[in-house]
Amino acid sequence: MAMQTFLLSVKNHSLSSAPPSPLTLDNAPTIPSVSVSPSDEIEEGSSVTLTCSSDANPAANYTWYKRNNNSDLPPLSEGQRLVFRSIQSSDSGQYYCTAENKLGMKTSKDISIDVKYGPRIPSLSRPSGEIEEGSSMALTCSSDANPAANYTWFRENGNADLPPLSEEAQLVFRSIQSSDSGQYFCRAENELGRSTSILFELIVSNTFFICYVIKMSSPPDAPTIPSVSVSPSDEIEEGSSVTLTCSSDANPAANYTWYKRNNNSDLPPLSEGQRLVFRSIQSSDSGQYYCSAENKLGMKTSKDISIDVKYGPRIPSLSRPSGEINEGSSVTLTCSSDANILFELIVSNTFFICYVIKMSSPPDAPTIPSVSVSPSDEIEEGSSVTLTCSSDANPATNYTWYKRNNNSDLPPLSEGQRLVFRSIQSSDSGQYYCTAENKLGMKTSKDISIDVKYGPRIPSLSRPSGEIEEGSSMALTCSSDANPAANYTWFRENGNADLPPLSEEAQLVFSSTQSSDSGQYFCRAENELGNSTSVNIFINVKYAPKLPSVSVRPSAEIEEGRSVTLTCSSDTNPAANYTWYKKNRNADVPPLTTEPKLVFRSIQSSDSGQYFCRAENKLGRSTSETILIDVKYAPTIPSVSVSPSDEIEEGSSVTLTCSSDANPAANYTWYKRNNNSDLPPLSEGQRLFFSSIQSSDSGQYYCTAENKLGMKTSKDISIDVKYAPKTSSVSASPSAEIEIGKSLQLTCKGGANPAANYTWYKDNQTLPWASNDIHQLASITLEDKGNYHCASKNKYGQINSTSVHIDVQYAPELPSVSVSPSAEIEEGSSVTLTCSSDANPAANYTWYKEDEDSPKASGQIFTITDFRAEHSGSYSCGAQNKLGRSNSTFHLSVGADTSPMMVNITRFSVVVLVLIPLLLVCLWMRKKKAVSSTTEANEPIETVELESDPVYENVSDLNMVSAEQSEEQEEQEDLV
Repeated sequence: MAMQTFLLSVKNHSLSSAPPSPLTLDNAPTIPSVSVSPSDEIEEGSSVTLTCSSDANPAANYTWYKRNNNSDLPPLSEGQRLVFRSIQSSDSGQYYCTAENKLGMKTSKDISIDVKYGPRIPSLSRPSGEIEEGSSMALTCSSDANPAANYTWFRENGNADLPPLSEEAQLVFRSIQSSDSGQYFCRAENELGRSTSILFELIVSNTFFICYVIKMSSPPDAPTIPSVSVSPSDEIEEGSSVTLTCSSDANPAANYTWYKRNNNSDLPPLSEGQRLVFRSIQSSDSGQYYCSAENKLGMKTSKDISIDVKYGPRIPSLSRPSGEINEGSSVTLTCSSDANILFELIVSNTFFICYVIKMSSPPDAPTIPSVSVSPSDEIEEGSSVTLTCSSDANPATNYTWYKRNNNSDLPPLSEGQRLVFRSIQSSDSGQYYCTAENKLGMKTSKDISIDVKYGPRIPSLSRPSGEIEEGSSMALTCSSDANPAANYTWFRENGNADLPPLSEEAQLVFSSTQSSDSGQYFCRAENELGNSTSVNIFINVKYAPKLPSVSVRPSAEIEEGRSVTLTCSSDTNPAANYTWYKKNRNADVPPLTTEPKLVFRSIQSSDSGQYFCRAENKLGRSTSETILIDVKYAPTIPSVSVSPSDEIEEGSSVTLTCSSDANPAANYTWYKRNNNSDLPPLSEGQRLFFSSIQSSDSGQYYCTAENKLGMKTSKDISIDVKYAPKTSSVSASPSAEIEIGKSLQLTCKGGANPAANYTWYKDNQTLPWASNDIHQLASITLEDKGNYHCASKNKYGQINSTSVHIDVQYAPELPSVSVSPSAEIEEGSSVTLTCSSDANPAANYTWYKEDEDSPKASGQIFTITDFRAEHSGSYSCGAQNKLGRSNSTFHLSVGADTSPMMVNITRFSVVVLVLIPLLLVCLWMRKKKAVSSTTEANEPIETVELESDPVYENVSDLNMVSAEQSEEQEEQEDLV
């Protein structure tokens, strides 16, 4: 079982306005658990999040590490989440996190991240050293891939559908032969993709073995101006095989098209492909040829190349004058033949082939030859030029041509009267002469100068060796072979077709180079015969870092938990090394990272602050301006403090303060807890102020802290207002009017905090053993009647309650009846009957005469003003209140003494007491019947009028008894 450490901290504060320190229960972090999202297979380039979780109080700080062989691991990141926005194969490995607070630190178990990715471009290897024909050899294909790649070998043959040579990583030649020469490549493939190697060319001979890569991959580029080569490169004879090859650097590879120049500007193409092959070239194929190289990025055209096909004479044709030829006349026979080689006429003494009949002349040695040039004006390269050597001689002379050089033993250039340059070149410039020779002697011509004019060759560029540092001087030199001499113009490449010239001298001079001078430069050489442009030369000016700029991504408001990247960039050459710092009060600021980017995978509020970066290379360093990172975050759970912190007395000033860390600052709202879930707010603002707190303000309070990023609610805080006893009163339950024998509860009402001590009084006399707020009288008697009050007291004060009068009530006692006069009743006299009964509340009296349904009178006194014989009989007096009824019966007669009457009344009373139970049953049955036939609401009450005999007078005010009174009396009887 893991053991947890808890810290119980109790702090005793003296009374002050500062908030009290609450009782806190802290614990060190538990061992963290690590989760990965997504949880299935991880592919390169996907987004992956690792989350570290641990229970701790205070909350833990998390740090991420990647396991390697170094025990002193630098942390990868701080924060609960480690986020890979686009995970790479290099991110595979073992990761773990630590959770730490002030009570301790725990480390998670390692979690393995295995990134799957398609094959990289395969690399090819072969055995080192020379390999002889007939020996064994293996080519090996290898590619970094996860899962491991499957390999397939192919041999390039120009077809799209290539059969595989092998499906193993090695292509094995058991006995390599020259026929194995060729281009090979391999393909690596797994479930996530495939990749193809560059070409590998094998050249096998019986003496040596060569192995090389055809071409490495390069960035896309439009074709360069094509160059054309001719094979064979020497004189082309009719019927021979001739190949013209067009070459241009391009990526992707160029498509080639061949054309033959003629007078038609809209030339149809001759052929497509890099080579134009004449299997058996003919004289008609002579002419000017050129090729074009084209890919998706552009097209370039080569210069023309002249093809001059040499061929032997065709069958000569002979012509003679028309008409008859007479002996002795002059006749010219003409022999002509199409030919593109020098040939000679052969005259034999046996047959005639072709000759000119000429007047005979004396034999003579050659005269000094004269040399003529055609054309006679300026000679341009590529034009046709003929030098003719002329000398008078007999027999005809043989001519030989020479070019002067420093070697006295000159080889002849040509034999024949004419030296023909079909396409004269600059290299043909020089001093020429000829010799004329026959059997009689030899003569040599004077030298003739041939000065071939030509446009500038492609200029060559030169620059100082070594690195170019900002502020140093430098000159670029442009030179080109040209005749006449070229004029030079310098340009800087900027991607526009219309470039302004930088200089019109052979040298482009920078007196003090600046970083802005870095770039591609070229020059143009030009004379009257044409122009030529150099290749670009790259000037790379080295300089210390400029003032770095800092960018923040995202550029909008930064919220806690988001991924934030700070990028430091500086114009510098060579590239700078970057270091990030966070500004603090310590002058010796430790670096945060040495990368151009400072990445917060999950930025926290503690990361807010001033940041700056430093860019440095071997030429210097520069520091950026600071940038403020203001991390916005939702409020933390608010804490509530109370001032004053000790006991709160009613009427004092009390302030509740709500505090929460938030950015932007939180808005606070106060609530008081009640049973209603939809609580109206009490107040808005950080403080809830009671200027004079009341007992009604006691209760549970809480506050909310809210900004646009979220809301948090504090724990409840209890406000317990202390006060002296309030206005007090006494309540009686069930009522202050209580029936004798019943139980009565007296309660002393009035709030107090702390709870009051109670004292009870009856008629201002202390009741012993009555010290609670409730005084119980179990069975009340008449002695309990009186005025009661209580006194409430606590340490804050005392108060006496108002008194309550306890009225003990009971049913009427047996009534007594008195007759006045008390002597013998005489006829015609006035008789007064008085009925008395002890009762509380006071009884109501009703008089009845036997055998009459209607009461004779109501009230305590019943008077008969003129007593007659018919008035004689039995009378009864009923005393009734809400608690019961009691009756007394007596007899009146004319001439009777009232004393015996009292005896009779007593007798009747005994009888009545016996009959009371029977009467109660009858009344209950009557009442039940009456309830079933109750008068409807608002129905007029029926009244019963007493007998209107004038001899009767009711001395009470009740001459009429309503049905409602009768009904009440019946209900009272039911209570007896």
